[in-house]
Amino acid sequence: MAYELSESSDADDDHRGFLVELPEDAYAASMSWFVDAVHKMEMKEAMFWAPQILAPCVALAAAQIAIVVFVWRAVDRMDPCAPRAHELLQVIGVAVFVGEMLNEGLEAINTLYCIWMSTENLGWYFRVLLTALFVLPKATVVVLLTFVGSKFVLMAEDDVELILNCVALTFVNSMDDVMFNNIYALYDDELAKWSVFFERKSLRSLELQLLVARTWLWAALILWILLSQPAAQC
Repeated sequence: MAYELSESSDADDDHRGFLVELPEDAYAASMSWFVDAVHKMEMKEAMFWAPQILAPCVALAAAQIAIVVFVWRAVDRMDPCAPRAHELLQVIGVAVFVGEMLNEGLEAINTLYCIWMSTENLGWYFRVLLTALFVLPKATVVVLLTFVGSKFVLMAEDDVELILNCVALTFVNSMDDVMFNNIYALYDDELAKWSVFFERKSLRSLELQLLVARTWLWAALILWILLSQPAAQC
């Protein structure tokens, strides 16, 4: 999640806080651009630009989900009795992949939070629309790719294949970053207007709570995925 920690310059006043901002990805940038088109343009201009703004985001979500489906089919065709990669490499691969997907999931939550906390001037129905158009697709990709991709990693038949599978999944996950850098990068300054500032006096305890919660969530996901992998019965 995009947290920017800040503190007061007055040493006697331990008045601190943190800033929650939109992540720099295609979904968040497309959402910010879409809101500007709807609320700052005339009706004809908005109707002209809104579909063009949505098109890359829709294409991105469709491409990611399509690749996940192909990976799912590949997992179903794998031989459950075939030899597997080394157990230590399996744990490392799953841990790194789940950690990356956890970061993507937290970015989706961050976007959701900014929609509902920094858009008080927008109606609730429009915020629901933004959630459905720009948060739900990314969240769906994150959930599907986490569990399908983890099986894809665990069922690799040797060490080299496991590493290649991890690289392939990283490619799928980075598609929104590629689109952001090629289409929306010039618009990234507009993302700052969605930021939400929280005042907090005990900033150190907040940092520690976030670190502990994220670490335990990461460990729990890794353990659940490893234990849910069915044993080969050959």
